[in-house]
Amino acid sequence: PEHVHFLLGESTVGVIPEVRGNSVPHDLILDDQASDFSAAVSALKITLDLANLDEPTRSVQLVSSTPGEGRAALAVALARVVAAEGHKVLLVSAHLRDSTIEEKVGVAVGTPGLTDLVLSEQQDLDSFLQQDHRSSVQLLSAGTAEYANPDVVFSSQRMQALMNSMRERFDFIIFDTPPVMSAADAIAI
Repeated sequence: PEHVHFLLGESTVGVIPEVRGNSVPHDLILDDQASDFSAAVSALKITLDLANLDEPTRSVQLVSSTPGEGRAALAVALARVVAAEGHKVLLVSAHLRDSTIEEKVGVAVGTPGLTDLVLSEQQDLDSFLQQDHRSSVQLLSAGTAEYANPDVVFSSQRMQALMNSMRERFDFIIFDTPPVMSAADAIAI
């Protein structure tokens, strides 16, 4: 945190340790709540709670600089921590080109999701949601419309209406987005 502050002049929201060995980070949060990883994710949630006491944080966008840094695992872990507190949580896979969230929460890859919902005439969010196999977290997968231009999808009026609908129904929304060094999608989101 001190190095980040020195280099960028910004505060660190959380520091999440690398999980080594055979442990799966996003499952570790449920299987070993005393682990350093679990403690760090819980501390991140507390930091988000304290970020603005007048208006609680209700949504976050997780990004990484490059692939393989653990962003998707952190998204699932954070979603599970928030859900364990009794909140209605929506995890949105906004990494349209190479989503890994689906396999982490145990749902079928290639099922209708975000892109299909935004492109459809139907705006019924419920028919596109799936359940995390280990928690009460609801998932909106990336979807099957891989040809969809993320800039158009995320800047559309339909997406704005969908965001408003999500905010009405869920206490906390987590957007897992692509690495910023490989795609500009995260910036558009």
